[in-house]
Amino acid sequence: VPCSLDSLPALHQAVAAVGGRWHLSSGGDVAFVALPQPEPVVTFSSRLEAAGLTALLLRGDGPLFLGRRTAAPIDRAVKAALDPVNRFPPLSD
Repeated sequence: VPCSLDSLPALHQAVAAVGGRWHLSSGGDVAFVALPQPEPVVTFSSRLEAAGLTALLLRGDGPLFLGRRTAAPIDRAVKAALDPVNRFPPLSD
């Protein structure tokens, strides 16, 4: 989860709500979150979205992106370049 000091209380609440653990990397402003089981991924994602945070699922079952996800201009440019007739699903899937 990319984070700033302002987002830490919301992140702490989201992690605590699903019984997870987290480690904050102060050098990279990134939090590493471990969930106790796969079921809380949906709950965790909805709590992140409500807090305006985004996460990337590195291991386990669930969607690749959790929380709030907005398409960056580079995503649209890559999609347009590689799939000009829109035959394939969006890059966010």
